[in-house]
Amino acid sequence: MKLNLLWQDLRNKTWPPKNSIHIIYADKVPVCAVIERKSKDDYPGYTALNQGRSKEAIGYFEKALKIDDRDEMIFYNFAAALYNDGQYPKADSLLKKGLEVNPDFEPILMYMGNIAREQNRPDEAIGYYERVIKVNRKYFEAYVGLSELLKGKDVERARALLVTCLNMSPRYKPAIIALADTYRNANPDIAKKYDELANTIN
Repeated sequence: MKLNLLWQDLRNKTWPPKNSIHIIYADKVPVCAVIERKSKDDYPGYTALNQGRSKEAIGYFEKALKIDDRDEMIFYNFAAALYNDGQYPKADSLLKKGLEVNPDFEPILMYMGNIAREQNRPDEAIGYYERVIKVNRKYFEAYVGLSELLKGKDVERARALLVTCLNMSPRYKPAIIALADTYRNANPDIAKKYDELANTIN
């Protein structure tokens, strides 16, 4: 069984799912549901994915998705296994289907931004990173990804993003390193100070 709540499903009146075995209401609104877990294939799939056995993971996620097509985490992990296996178009299709289930699912948005960046589609990547931050302003990885794409054409905005990130999490090392990088050529002394600060953080 699993506990899950998707506000998108509430808005679309697809919550609670049909396989709910117990529902908790607040003012006649279903706020929590215990859902029968009909397949456990996603767990060994996740384990195989983390251990680098992508083809094996794909097999498990294929089975899991046939049973449960409303779990965005299955789409995300399945897509990651496919991407690792070189099946890029299929991975992209699954990520988009995952966003149909939950348009605000941060890991999928972040992953699609990373893929777009890796495939040299910076404008698309920027859009995904911006969506991540809009959904969750404390998703710090997105600030770093976005700033690295912006620093070549709008270095002030890139720095402002990183400062915002560090105001929320002063010891977030990737943001400190990224901020140093924005000064690397223009002002090596400032870059050095940020590098020294980063070196004090494990």
